[in-house]
Amino acid sequence: MVSAVRRVAGACLIAGGAVFALVLTVNGQSKIACDPDNEPLDVRFRREGDCFHYAGSYRERLRTPGRDVEHCFDGSITVSCLRLG
Repeated sequence: MVSAVRRVAGACLIAGGAVFALVLTVNGQSKIACDPDNEPLDVRFRREGDCFHYAGSYRERLRTPGRDVEHCFDGSITVSCLRLG
């Protein structure tokens, strides 16, 4: 398995297949490195004339414990590595 190395605010995060939660502090604000949540986001929109308005409820999004959405709703800033391709 190939590991990805990311440099975030002076801290080096190595992400392979393991799940981890690393807390970084930058400018007095804690950041949590964690996996992104794979629960779907409600993406309903309503149209008013030529405009579209978000009609979903972000607060009601399901959250997987320990993943980025849960940490963000708890008031933390998260850092997640995404695999593209």
